[in-house]
Amino acid sequence: MHDATAQASISIQIDGVRQNAKGVIFYRAPDSLRLEVSGPVGVSLMSALFYRDSVDVYLPRENQLISGPSSTVLRRVTGMELGYYRVPQALLGLPDLDENDLTHLTSFTTDTEAYRLVFGYPFGTRRITVDRFALGVLDDIVTDAHGVTLSHRTMSDYKRFGESYLPSRIAIEQDGNHLRIHHTRARPNLGVSSDQLHVRIPGTAKKTPTPSR
Repeated sequence: MHDATAQASISIQIDGVRQNAKGVIFYRAPDSLRLEVSGPVGVSLMSALFYRDSVDVYLPRENQLISGPSSTVLRRVTGMELGYYRVPQALLGLPDLDENDLTHLTSFTTDTEAYRLVFGYPFGTRRITVDRFALGVLDDIVTDAHGVTLSHRTMSDYKRFGESYLPSRIAIEQDGNHLRIHHTRARPNLGVSSDQLHVRIPGTAKKTPTPSR
């Protein structure tokens, strides 16, 4: 998939507190993505622009701009650890493995329903289950060196959007917290302009750089 625009409902729960929002996504391969998040009555809550492994997040309510590595900024803003994934692909439900991950592949098995891949990393293990017929990821579990689950991502309710077959529901669960995305509309490969990948930030915004770690 070369590009996509999508609309989604978003639910995030941190420490028992749940917030619901609407999201609009503009994506251009391989790793440029703009995310606009608004509240139930349309008030803008967050604008984010992802590029490579970095992100700029603008919070209108605080008039604050936070920039830095994607995983660090999103941990600060959302309370979720998303550094296990390539975030643009994770938000759209696209495959987020690349050739470098193949060097970490430690096991590959198959049965009548699925392919099962196991990858070993310094932080632990990642186990991915791929539907054998639809070739879509169903389950993605990250554990530490002791086998404790750090993050559990599921993708379900696959639907055809244009010529692409994508999950309409994506969930990431971490120690009782969750991020759930329900894509209600997606338009792949119809073109995304440079303007659609631009976040308008007031000159008065307070800039807050985030350290790399």
